[in-house]
Amino acid sequence: MSLQVQRKDVMERLGKARADARELGLKVTDAELKGDDAKAKETQASFDKAMADMTTFMGSLQRLDGLIAAEKQAAQPTNTLAADPAEAVIEGPPAKGQVREGVLERVKHAHKAMQETYFRKGDASPEFLQARARVVELVKDVPAEERFALIGTSGTLGGALVTEDFRAEVIKNLVGMAVTRSSGVRVVPTGSDTLVFPAILGGTNPYSTGYSGAWKPAGATGTDGSAPSVQNQPTFENERIPVHEWQPDAVVVEPSLMEDSVVPLDQILAETIGETLAMDEDYAFLRGTGQGQPKGMLAYVGNTTPTNGQITTVLTGASGAMAYNGLVDLIYALPAQYRNGAVFYCSSSTMGAIIKLKDSSQNPIIYAGQPPNTLFGHTVY
Repeated sequence: MSLQVQRKDVMERLGKARADARELGLKVTDAELKGDDAKAKETQASFDKAMADMTTFMGSLQRLDGLIAAEKQAAQPTNTLAADPAEAVIEGPPAKGQVREGVLERVKHAHKAMQETYFRKGDASPEFLQARARVVELVKDVPAEERFALIGTSGTLGGALVTEDFRAEVIKNLVGMAVTRSSGVRVVPTGSDTLVFPAILGGTNPYSTGYSGAWKPAGATGTDGSAPSVQNQPTFENERIPVHEWQPDAVVVEPSLMEDSVVPLDQILAETIGETLAMDEDYAFLRGTGQGQPKGMLAYVGNTTPTNGQITTVLTGASGAMAYNGLVDLIYALPAQYRNGAVFYCSSSTMGAIIKLKDSSQNPIIYAGQPPNTLFGHTVY
């Protein structure tokens, strides 16, 4: 493993230890403020370990930096002979680029104390500001190439080079359940503001067209001179469905932001707009008024004796309650030819009330062995 790879690994470990120390330090302080000495003592041990790990990794990083620098220096060509080690200066003031070991040790301890205060008290506390001022004062005597570590809390001390632990992904709430399209509705393309369907009028259950006939004895019609029965069915007309448009509000994004963003901003915006459209569609298809928007299914709900074009209402229990017999009536009030392809729409609270239905022995009625998200074999949305 190369020194550069090792250095990268140590940097990652140091970043994790730094994040752990900050989180644990805040937990220790929070427990102390709440008077929970046991919790504070328990968390303090983990905090001390994280701080020790930081010290270890920082020392490893310093050693690796020294080895890397030595490799670079050894790789450079030279035309001069090395000086005799016996001629090296042992005592006296430090040469340029060097510093006394005692100063470095004081900087090391002051920097560690500042980090510990930052993790436990935050960067606005008087203790942290005092500790940082101490580090700033000591670092003045240390050449830049021999400072123990960059101070991440101060840009003037190299903090701008200590990057945050960044993830190129975006956290957001989970999308709501958009059900209308997924429940099997038809999607028909159109190029006008009105969709026209030829339709047959006069259909009654179970006859879809209103066309009628009658049984008669063989030869009864046409042989006795009587005229056959006539009718004006089926009757045709055009069913006109108005088309409404959904338009998203404008999102202003500078081109430079689209180009330079680490995360795929265009994809996030597309998903966000699509999510909002799906939720607005659901609401309009269920509760829309028909004015500038689709007319929702609930707008067609009638009563137990509906007029033409309304949806029949079936009472499934007492007011504000649910009953098993009412659910059975609801299913079998639907004509048989529509029943196999039928699905349920209901709110979560309604489905919860159905699942809670129990018999006289307090055993669940509906969901004894039923597949999830189904009711009497029909999918529930």
